[in-house]
Amino acid sequence: MVELEESLDKYQKLGLGVTAISSDSAAVLKTFADRVGGFRYPLLADPEAKIIRQFGVLNRNIPHTFRSYGICHPGTFIVDENGVVQSKFFEENHRQRTTAETILVKEYGAGGIKRMEAKTEHLKFSASVSQSVVRPGNRFAVIIDVDLKKAMHVYAPDVENYRPIRLTFEKHKQLYFHKTEFPNPIKLRLEAIKETVPVYKDRVRVTQDVTLSHRYRDKSITLSGKFEYQACDDKTCYVPASVPVTVTVEVVRHDSKRVPPELRKKRAIVEVYELRTYTTNEGKLENLNARFRDHTLALFKKHGMQSVGYWVPTDERKSKNTLIYVLKHKSRDAAKASWAAFRADPQWQKVTRESQKHGRILAKPPESVFMHTANYSPMLSNDEKSDDTVFELRTYRTNKGKLTILDARFRDHGIRIFNRFGIQSVAYWHPADEPDSRDTLIYVLRHDSRDVAKASWKSFAADEEWKKITKQSEKDGKFLRESPESIYMRATDYSPIR
Repeated sequence: MVELEESLDKYQKLGLGVTAISSDSAAVLKTFADRVGGFRYPLLADPEAKIIRQFGVLNRNIPHTFRSYGICHPGTFIVDENGVVQSKFFEENHRQRTTAETILVKEYGAGGIKRMEAKTEHLKFSASVSQSVVRPGNRFAVIIDVDLKKAMHVYAPDVENYRPIRLTFEKHKQLYFHKTEFPNPIKLRLEAIKETVPVYKDRVRVTQDVTLSHRYRDKSITLSGKFEYQACDDKTCYVPASVPVTVTVEVVRHDSKRVPPELRKKRAIVEVYELRTYTTNEGKLENLNARFRDHTLALFKKHGMQSVGYWVPTDERKSKNTLIYVLKHKSRDAAKASWAAFRADPQWQKVTRESQKHGRILAKPPESVFMHTANYSPMLSNDEKSDDTVFELRTYRTNKGKLTILDARFRDHGIRIFNRFGIQSVAYWHPADEPDSRDTLIYVLRHDSRDVAKASWKSFAADEEWKKITKQSEKDGKFLRESPESIYMRATDYSPIR
């Protein structure tokens, strides 16, 4: 926020308005603004993360029980006058962020602050930084501007059999160097050797983004490297050359003073869902269903546990011994207390004894997964359906770092295209506990029948829009580390959702 205030005049000169949204309360933002001398742009408080969720930038690496839950991945949206996002700059790590000045460089071609100049027989060279002062965790830019002499050209990075331009820096344990950004080249026809090659002529800008570690403590940092090239003109290719690059930036600490105790966030109280799977001994599933129908649901309600849905798989084997259901609790602590009270209830103990007079019902202990609702999940509803209605429980396990992207694909496209083919979304959840909270999505769908489900999935997979979205979203690697797990189910006669 402070950095944005420092750059505000430059943004306004470009005709841009500026607004910041924070998960902090209005009182906390006012305290901070008063301490740093105020801000000339609006600060909007979003303590319940409603706007943050709508934009899909909630930081899911923060457990729901932490006081900091509700913060977003730090970043910037650039939105046009019609409210359409034109660009965005975001980081996975909440301690890192692209600076306001770097955005001006990358998005609007700002020149930065010049740090050095050089001249060779082929070109003029300057190295700049997006800003003279950075803070730990900042992502800033080093800008290399090259002015080639008349009729001179250098080769682009994707050239073959020629030496392309390169910008490299010495490794530093407190710096992370992102992928170097080069402009699009032009195609040059070399008639003498009948070749067409990608080159740069006239003026070239190369940008190197650098992230400073949030642990950095010194008052400045120096980046040392070199710019390499081979220049040619219409007659001669010159000996490869390099220009040393050295830039230094000042480093200042973030404002770390805490807000008054009375304004600090309390630990979040977040409702949780619980997915439970029961496996019975042979011939005992109907006994289990009778116990739930006649006793268990009422006792759950008595102890503050809300029944969401109860299902039996359609699979031949599991249809004879498996019950799957979902409960809703006011919080994780409430769930613990409810289960303790339920198990200690004399009425439940009596029901348990009487229902198992002729043998134990369960073949093994119940499986339990606590879950939090995904921010794009629809509201649970109980639409009237036919007796042929089937539900589908699906579980996706992603490769590292892909869950957020998978969520975005469901939020922005998947659910909408499901609807197109009659696939109704019931609910989407993420497991509450690590490690599954980082890589797993669990959701329930509803189909008019098993045959309809088969046809719907076939049409969905063949949809041209979906194929295009899948290809684009997985250009940097597959989302899933294994095939999705799918269980078709029918609701029991006592299930709230049918």
